[in-house]
Amino acid sequence: MRRLDFVRWYEATIENNYIDVEFHEADPIRVSIYEVYNPGNVIQIWAQDPNKQWFQLWNGSSQIVPPTSRLFSPPLSHPCYFKTKMLRLVFENSSPKSYTKLDAVMLIGTSDLILPRYPRESLQNLLKNFNCMYSPCHDDVHNLTADLKSAYSDIVHLQQNFPEYCFICKRGLWICQEVILAGYAQPVRQRDSRRILLKSHSNYAKRMKLFSDESKVLLRCSLSALPDEMLLKILKNLDLTTLCRMSKINRRFNYLTRDPELYTRLNMRNVSPICINIFRYFTSRCKYLQQLDLTASKFHVKNFVKFLDNCGRRLTHLRLSYC
Repeated sequence: MRRLDFVRWYEATIENNYIDVEFHEADPIRVSIYEVYNPGNVIQIWAQDPNKQWFQLWNGSSQIVPPTSRLFSPPLSHPCYFKTKMLRLVFENSSPKSYTKLDAVMLIGTSDLILPRYPRESLQNLLKNFNCMYSPCHDDVHNLTADLKSAYSDIVHLQQNFPEYCFICKRGLWICQEVILAGYAQPVRQRDSRRILLKSHSNYAKRMKLFSDESKVLLRCSLSALPDEMLLKILKNLDLTTLCRMSKINRRFNYLTRDPELYTRLNMRNVSPICINIFRYFTSRCKYLQQLDLTASKFHVKNFVKFLDNCGRRLTHLRLSYC
């Protein structure tokens, strides 16, 4: 899943009515869009192939839906027989007053191409049938989050019963039936489908690893690859001790941990007189300080007054109990 940090979209020309989102490479099965403001404006989803060409995965008209956040996960209406790491979301042209906000976009896919066992069956039709098993009816056809707990029950069911419905197509083996995707030159060779060897259920479960799981591992291993805006969001959830430790990692993290947005609420309980420079340390960081807790702390009044003169203009809450 790729978080977008409440991305706004409100371009004026039709050529710019889209955003591109990059992921770890996968064969697409589903795209889930977490809309948090003015939902219903996504009208197309495209995927980029290894040759940098764009191919449509889904298209539809804009929707008039309640102005609440939702998980929009339309079934892919066009099959995709290549790996992609770049998705393009196209929005209906709109005015700045009705821009759309997205919280995240999730690409669910597989490391290898999977195909239904029955040639006339499509993977998307299989998933639709599984969906009916877990969610037989929805009153609001536009809101695909009527039951968040079963939002991905079809994917889980396919994963648990994979050999019954699908098989894995290795990149070095070709499908015996011709596969045609409009605008895409799909290589086709006539070979006996029996040469596609099927493995045991345990091996299928290992090979069919959802991209959502892979992306979690990727994010854990590449924190420094995230943009500054995303890192600041993460740093906002850390305490002062951890922030100080993060500042010692490298020059970039030292710079980020000095951002005043991280110090709007400061917990400095039980400060001892030994830390005589603590107010000086935080003066450059507390430009937007709003809440300060100094409960049970011991400090020099002169240093405290000087700190308030520099950083107390936005202060709304101050705790000095047992000082």
